[in-house]
Amino acid sequence: MFDDQDRAYFARRAAMERISASEASDPAIRKIHADMAEEYQRRSEGAEPRSLVPLSADKPLFTDGS
Repeated sequence: MFDDQDRAYFARRAAMERISASEASDPAIRKIHADMAEEYQRRSEGAEPRSLVPLSADKPLFTDGS
């Protein structure tokens, strides 16, 4: 699904996200960056994309704030 240029991009993004994770002082932000790094790494190895946000039919992704 991904060509060599895509995989190289994903590898660079994985490295950048690992750096961001290591520099984050907030544990929640650190985890977000680490999760993103893992997904970019998977894609750099040719894995199919997966959602980082668990979707549920009974919980809308977006709300109107009310």
